[in-house]
Amino acid sequence: MTDRKKPRLLSALTIPVGSLLIFLTPSAAFSKTIYYDYSTFGYLKQAQMSTGAVFDYAYDLMGNRKLMTT
Repeated sequence: MTDRKKPRLLSALTIPVGSLLIFLTPSAAFSKTIYYDYSTFGYLKQAQMSTGAVFDYAYDLMGNRKLMTT
């Protein structure tokens, strides 16, 4: 009877995929919420983060962003 080695593909993939799932799992300690406010033309006017940071955006007449304030 010959002793054949079984392919170890499943076990080789299990470790990286398992490690990847640990890093991709959302955690309450790292989660943040961002609220976006848009103009009637679809331009971003304001971004407000759950940390309290607020970013305001201003645009010129051609729609190019000319100012971002925090």
